[in-house]
Amino acid sequence: MKFAAQPADLFNDAAAPRALREALKRERVGQSACAHVWRVLSAVLSWAAQSELVPEIQTNGALLASEKVGNRRKSVRGRHGRGSVRRRGEEVRSWALAPLAVELIRAQMLARAADARRPLIAYRDATLLYIQFGLGMRNQEVYGIRWSALERERAHVLECGYRTRGVDFVIPGDLAGDHGICDPRTGACHMSGNQAKKWGLRYMTPAINALAQSDARYANLRGAAPYALRRGGISMRLRSEDARSVAEQCGTSLEMLSQHYSYEIDDYSHLGPQSVDEQWRNAQAAAQTRIAETQGGRHREAAA
Repeated sequence: MKFAAQPADLFNDAAAPRALREALKRERVGQSACAHVWRVLSAVLSWAAQSELVPEIQTNGALLASEKVGNRRKSVRGRHGRGSVRRRGEEVRSWALAPLAVELIRAQMLARAADARRPLIAYRDATLLYIQFGLGMRNQEVYGIRWSALERERAHVLECGYRTRGVDFVIPGDLAGDHGICDPRTGACHMSGNQAKKWGLRYMTPAINALAQSDARYANLRGAAPYALRRGGISMRLRSEDARSVAEQCGTSLEMLSQHYSYEIDDYSHLGPQSVDEQWRNAQAAAQTRIAETQGGRHREAAA
């Protein structure tokens, strides 16, 4: 009754859901029941944030209060005991990449196209970056996308000598001389497990390091792995979309969203819910400004 009497707008923030969780613990409610209550609360708040029927609630405060609770043995927390530890502060920057970070990393990848002997590799990497971030995909899912997965009626494709049949892979394994794995039935070529495993270190890490070296404001992006694109992409969607729909489309659960994917990934949380399109367009504009500022600074240094 005490919980139900609280004003609805309190649940835009983390404090009210946290208080409920602590009250359940004090009353020694069973772990299974607590988890069920939390899932129901999060689902209700996600619905309310999307519905015009509850104008007081603009966001799901349960997702903001999603720190992991309870004790787990170190052996099930990952190699270094951090597998289920929720990142905070500056650590989030490399753990869940924000749209602006993705745009700046992509710019570094595309810059290699002018100098590299294999410019197609740079365009492939920039495309892969966008796909994984925009769709919130796992690493292994990106490499399995075929052209038949495109649902829009039209797409502008520069083939550069490579086939784009429905059965062909958007990220081919034999691009620019690389050796992938060929499907004997269709002739479509996809990346091998070894290629996919090494992509982050070979292509994403150098772009991040180049960005961090050129602008000290992004030094905290060092160490970001490809999976940070999935975490960031899902976090971006959760700013404006129903959590249950995001969970279903990204192949995860509400509990996993709460524990591992709902991060404030940029400095615009004060603006409230924003669509993915708004967030991404703002990031693209901001990236162009940052790039112009950096290039202008280099020109001034050279002139001096």
